[in-house]
Amino acid sequence: MALSPITTLIKKPTKKGRNYYFNIPIEFIRSGKINPEKQYEIKIFDISDEPNQNLILKKN
Repeated sequence: MALSPITTLIKKPTKKGRNYYFNIPIEFIRSGKINPEKQYEIKIFDISDEPNQNLILKKN
């Protein structure tokens, strides 16, 4: 089965203790775009000309 992109986010990681996290906006869950019960593939790209990271979510 081919994976289809759900959305693209430009995000900067948030530090919590010794770890970093990417926060997903709650609107994506409320709208049904992202289901917290499912698994997603996340690819992170360095976009050097921008200060943030590019987070792409794909449904498995």
